[in-house]
Amino acid sequence: MSSKEKDELINFIEKVAGDKYQKIEEDLGNGFVRLHISEAQKRQAKHDIRSVEDVIVELLRNSRDADCRNIFIALHKEKKDRTVAIIDDGHGIPSSVLTKIFEPRVTSKLDSVVNDKYGVHGRGMALYAIKNNVEYVDVVASAVDRGTIVKVYINTMKLPERKDQSTLPATRVRHGEVHVIKGLHNILRVLAEFSIEHPKIKIFVGSPAQILVTMYDLSQNLLTSNKGGKTVFLDGFEEGSLPLWQCVGSIGNVKSLMEVSNDYYGLDVSQRNIHRIFSGEIEPVDDLYTTLLKKHKEVVAKPIFNVDFNNSSNLVKYIEKKDLDKLSQLVEDEFGKIGDKYFLHLKGSPKISRGKNQIKILLEVEGEE
Repeated sequence: MSSKEKDELINFIEKVAGDKYQKIEEDLGNGFVRLHISEAQKRQAKHDIRSVEDVIVELLRNSRDADCRNIFIALHKEKKDRTVAIIDDGHGIPSSVLTKIFEPRVTSKLDSVVNDKYGVHGRGMALYAIKNNVEYVDVVASAVDRGTIVKVYINTMKLPERKDQSTLPATRVRHGEVHVIKGLHNILRVLAEFSIEHPKIKIFVGSPAQILVTMYDLSQNLLTSNKGGKTVFLDGFEEGSLPLWQCVGSIGNVKSLMEVSNDYYGLDVSQRNIHRIFSGEIEPVDDLYTTLLKKHKEVVAKPIFNVDFNNSSNLVKYIEKKDLDKLSQLVEDEFGKIGDKYFLHLKGSPKISRGKNQIKILLEVEGEE
């Protein structure tokens, strides 16, 4: 059979078999097949991202690995549609790579794979996985050594998120450091834990209007001249040396800020809110770590009196119920992270009981339906 005849046969099979043919590299018989590498990658990507919170984690890791100092995260939810815009001041993406950044195995970490609490990062699959699980994702803007702006649209009926996205996790402050002790694994908890683990990175989170005014306010401290309209802004944004987020500070009027907020930063802010920003009605937000610190005063452990730990026959009896309840919550939270990996979850809360110098923890586990 000539090569031309083979091509014609392949084209015929593709038309008849359609999408099913495209997924298979080899039919092994009896229902077994060898998948094309593209199909295997797509299925892996589907598994990597199983919630909106997972999308946030991967975007944060990308910004962190780009050595950013600031991350601005604008969140908006309307009915089932979640919008996320993330703006950082990291290394940025070269223009020559932008068209390939959402393809599998594209990475800048050839010699620096990161293995953190979320798993391996550096396979070049994060953005590809996000693309395969959301309605739309795009790099709004990026410049080498000046940062990257990514915007994501998510249908939460297809990719779920925690129902309560307004509650910060319960935290405590000890020796000047914040610790998360319990709370829903929602977006705010993901951001809180990340900010605690990476205190050198300032994370700002809020509505699109809050993020816009925060960037504007912070950049005012750095830019004391050249305030003007869109033309002045474009000179700095497209050809300047400042981080992309700081360029917003060069704008001095409502019309120009309205024009650039969506097109250049991916922030959907109404004209009314732009006016409110200039009139001081919308206040900038603190970075998340500062916000968590402000909620607390130093926690000092209460001493337990009249307990002889050397002579007591059962030390566990002195542990208060509230502390056992805290331990139960910590175990539940940690199992949640492990259980997701194996499609398992707890059936009820962990059951904690005391024995003689023993603490017994019972976990009832069931699989996901």
